[in-house]
Amino acid sequence: LFTAVVEDSLEQWALLSNYRAAESSDNALQELQSLFLASFEFLEQYPVISLFSDKTDNHLSKYKNEFSKMNTRWRRRIKQSLKRGVDNQEIDSDLDLDRVATVFHELQTALIQHAPVKNTEKGTEARFDHKTVQLGIEILLKGIAR
Repeated sequence: LFTAVVEDSLEQWALLSNYRAAESSDNALQELQSLFLASFEFLEQYPVISLFSDKTDNHLSKYKNEFSKMNTRWRRRIKQSLKRGVDNQEIDSDLDLDRVATVFHELQTALIQHAPVKNTEKGTEARFDHKTVQLGIEILLKGIAR
């Protein structure tokens, strides 16, 4: 049952991310922003995603290969958007796209692992700080934009 939940969660996460990215596929920077934010949107709906970024959870060790494959596919997907951005002259052509994809992914992971924050409006705990996530992607995109 747990395996089914993990596999389904990974598939649903990828579907949502690709759906969000397709909405802004005419602009690589917007597409990258959509890819980035889709993970946090998914996290709100399915908190199990936070388990995927927890490197200390021994219960998930048997899924290590699956997570490694997922991370490789995710970075490849990011790199495709980056390459298209370079080709369209939206993204600086001097960048090492593999490293940028790694930074993109590591930033997402770090923000997913970050401690939940108190939602002052509703008095509830949020899964992540929306303003920090938005700022993180904005800084990254400004850094790679041509």
